Amino acid sequence: SLHIKNGSKEPVLHMDYLAETGEDPRSKFLDSLLRDTKDGGTVLVYDALMEKAVLKELRNIFPEKTVAINQLLNRMVDLKEPIKNKYFYHPDMNNSFSLKNVNSALFSKLQYENLEVSSGSVAMVMYESLEEETDMFKQLEIKEHLRSYCKLDTMVMVKLLEELELQLEE
Repeated sequence: SLHIKNGSKEPVLHMDYLAETGEDPRSKFLDSLLRDTKDGGTVLVYDALMEKAVLKELRNIFPEKTVAINQLLNRMVDLKEPIKNKYFYHPDMNNSFSLKNVNSALFSKLQYENLEVSSGSVAMVMYESLEEETDMFKQLEIKEHLRSYCKLDTMVMVKLLEELELQLEE
C-alpha cells in the first residue's frame, strides 16, 4: 500500500498491490512499486532499514531492474528518524517508536482495533489462509481486510508527515 501526495494542498491518492496466492509475487510486486513511484519525488517509509533490505534483495534477484531500484532507494527517506531521535515526541508513545504506538498517541481516529486485521502478524496469517480458502466470497473478504489494514498503515504515515509539517511551521 502507498499513498501519493504531490503537494500539501493536493489530494492524497492511494495505490496498492496484493499478490495472488500460489505464485511468486516478487516480480509483479516490484513492477507495481516501480510503476507507482516512477514520477519522482521523495519516497517516505517507516523503518527504512527493512524496506531497503527488501529492495536490495529484489535488486539481486532482478538485476535488469537495478537502475530503477537504485533510483528508488536514493529517493527514500525514513519517517521514523525524527521520531526515533526524539525531534518529535509525544509522552503517550511511552518510548516506543513503532508506527502503531505513534498512531495511537497522535491520531485517535485512525484505529487498528476497528479492523479485522490489526497487526502485521495477523495479516501474514490471514494472507496465508487465502491459499486454502476455496470460497470466492471469503477470499474477497479476506483480501479487503488485508487491503484495509495496509491502507491504514500508509495513511498513518501521511498523517504523521502532516503533523511534522505543522510542527515545522510553528
